[in-house]
Order: sequence, then C-alpha cells, then structure tokens
Amino acid sequence: MKASIAPGLTVSLRVGDPIADLADALDALAAADGRPEIARAARSLRQTFAGPSSINDDRAINDAWEMFVSGQQRTLWNAQLAVAGNDRSVAERLRRKMRAMAAALRHPPTV
Repeated sequence: MKASIAPGLTVSLRVGDPIADLADALDALAAADGRPEIARAARSLRQTFAGPSSINDDRAINDAWEMFVSGQQRTLWNAQLAVAGNDRSVAERLRRKMRAMAAALRHPPTV
C-alpha cells in the first residue's frame, strides 16, 4: 500500500507495523526536506526503551499456589522456590507479586 506524506513524496506501508511505517515516512520526508528534527523524530520512534520488560508470572503464581494448597509443599515460600527452580531471585519476585495480589484483594478499589 502506498501513502502520500507530502506533495510529490510517496512511501510504502507494511501491514501490521504502523510505527515502523511512520518512522520510514519521516525518514523519507527528512531526506526530501533536509530538516534534522524530522530525522530525529524517526530515530526516536525506532529506539527501544530502557528498563526491564514485564514478565508474565501468572502461570508460575498459579502453580506455586496449587502446590501449597494441595500439600505438595509445606510452605508457600517452598512452593515458590520449587516453581522457580530454586532460583531465589525468581522466587522472591513471585512472593512480591503474590503479596501485591493479596493486598489488592484486601483493599479493592472503590468505583
């Protein structure tokens, strides 16, 4: 698919990646216009953001809870360690998330 972004300037658009399409369009416009702020905007769209990505621990949390409730593990901490493969940092992350979930259940948001 082709899109016109400026008089006499057309770029191709890919299906499913609108951010990359916009960055490509800005690159084409910067090349045609010569304005560095447009090229800078394209670069900022392509950059990755710092910080850790989110980890979905829902299954591990459910597995740890099931191991504890069923009696396979005597304590919740032991269940978290078992699910985490004895990796204490992962088990600690599960503990923090489970504690936050429990606090949210005790104090639900008011609507």
